[in-house]
Amino acid sequence: MNLRQMEIFRAVMLAGTITGAAKSLNLSQPSVTEMLRRTEEKLKYRLFARIKGRLVPTPEAQILFGEAQAIFERVSSLNHSSELLRDAQLGSVSIVTTSALGLYILPKLLGDFITSKTDVRSRLIIRRHFDLVDSVLSDANGIGLAFYHDNDPRVVRRELVKAPLTCICPSGHPLAELDEIRIADLIRFPLITYASSKGLAPVANGLFAEAGISFRSVAAVTDIAQAWALVQAKAGVAIVDPFSNLGDLFPDVAERPVVSGARATLNALVAPHRPISRAADAFIGHLQAELQERLKWRG
Repeated sequence: MNLRQMEIFRAVMLAGTITGAAKSLNLSQPSVTEMLRRTEEKLKYRLFARIKGRLVPTPEAQILFGEAQAIFERVSSLNHSSELLRDAQLGSVSIVTTSALGLYILPKLLGDFITSKTDVRSRLIIRRHFDLVDSVLSDANGIGLAFYHDNDPRVVRRELVKAPLTCICPSGHPLAELDEIRIADLIRFPLITYASSKGLAPVANGLFAEAGISFRSVAAVTDIAQAWALVQAKAGVAIVDPFSNLGDLFPDVAERPVVSGARATLNALVAPHRPISRAADAFIGHLQAELQERLKWRG
């Protein structure tokens, strides 16, 4: 019995009449009758008997109907899953990122995203910049999100958002009284810099070289979140990215935009040899739109 024959047989079983089955399938009554006849010929036994003018299923038909129902339930489930996949309501999103992004903004935006989806599973993994690409490549569904400037041929870099850098200082600090910060404004204060050569560090540290200004570093960190913690402890001021939104975690820190041609760029990193899921692609779009909306005030 092929799927078409099974569909007509099932319709007759559900409707209880040839007429009802024909109507449900949008077929003519003779077409349904002929298909049933051919099906019985192929099976070499009867599926229905007419008793007192009524169409009565045989015991064999009852057994086949149970099997047919299971098959059509699986087909219905398959169609439903196909629709969910089309609408990015089903699938997996696996994000590999750094602590600055992974502590606050990504959990918030990923949480907003998956609560709006029917059946999307997610993973959020924090790695050091040095380990980011290897983690993306080792995760079958992995997408990296980071301030990444290396031209590593193992990954494809997709630029998501670009915005001016931000200066952070303790609340009540003289810099907090300014609407925007120029590099020359920083030379009077102890500065927290970056020891790393990855991520945001080349851009942030390069601001001073570009301006030809020397600075006094009181601490060198390898992570943006560390810079926020030291600023909250009033150890100094720092240049950070505009995306991480760590102000909610460090309430005693003020944040001001930096006037400079330099920009922080958030990139998505994907493996070139495999496609990402529709759900992951939808999340990247969601992330990009949300960050662009949040950054409108920066210009």
